[in-house]
Amino acid sequence: MTNQDMPLPKARKKKADSWSDTLKYWLTRDHYSTLLIHIGLMAGLFMIVLCLFFYVYLPTTTHHGETIRVPNLEDMHINEIGDFLKNKDLRFEILDTGYQQEKKPFVVLKQTPEAASAVKIGRKIYITVNAADPPMIEIPDIISFSIRSGIQQLQTAKLSPNTNYIKHSDKDVVLRIEVDGKDISKQALKDGYKVKQGTRIELFVGDGQRNNDFDMPNVIGRKFDEAEVYLNGIGLRLGQIHYEKAADKQPGTVLTQRPGPGRRVAPGTSIELWVTPYYDNEKSADKQP
Repeated sequence: MTNQDMPLPKARKKKADSWSDTLKYWLTRDHYSTLLIHIGLMAGLFMIVLCLFFYVYLPTTTHHGETIRVPNLEDMHINEIGDFLKNKDLRFEILDTGYQQEKKPFVVLKQTPEAASAVKIGRKIYITVNAADPPMIEIPDIISFSIRSGIQQLQTAKLSPNTNYIKHSDKDVVLRIEVDGKDISKQALKDGYKVKQGTRIELFVGDGQRNNDFDMPNVIGRKFDEAEVYLNGIGLRLGQIHYEKAADKQPGTVLTQRPGPGRRVAPGTSIELWVTPYYDNEKSADKQP
């Protein structure tokens, strides 16, 4: 007869039956406390499973406490990143694209987490990649805006403004814009005129001066004294005077002028005259009549 076939001693059998009967009694009796016991047992079991999950399973599968430093991926080509990060137990995902003209296409511009950050093994690194072609950008409608506001808007849109001052009473106001020598109308800007990011935008800005240009009068044939008084009276000034002999002209007669008659001049412009000499010994550079 084996040990398994041997009957339990009566005392041990009686004690086992007693525990079994007691447990069965508390678990099966028709009383509200039985429900509470079942709930307590279920809660205890749940807590045990929860502890095993957080303190045994997760640390084992997520390499709890194991970290690695994120390498610097900036300026790396995306074709190189996969194997590079795989060897370091890291992964990557392209999150966005950007454009920097000075960078090569398809290289990393930004990364998250940043280089040298401590992360868990297997962490995914999110990267922003430089696009092959610049994006198309709408030129903001800045005509009639101040030059300061216009430049700020263009720079925010990643365009390159260049300022050109022209004579106009509206000081520091954008009067018109050009792109590659082409005038861009206000209506075209309102309709969403687009150019490549980084395009040079020529701004033509008023300098605050009134445009008082006028046609150069003709003083040829006048006496030098009269011409001098007349030119000074209309806001022009005499420049160099040249003396040239002319047999058919009286002494002190204006033979020619520069700028010529009809040319547009501004107040204060220097006028060069050629005059017949009063005396035979007068030199070309003398101004004395």
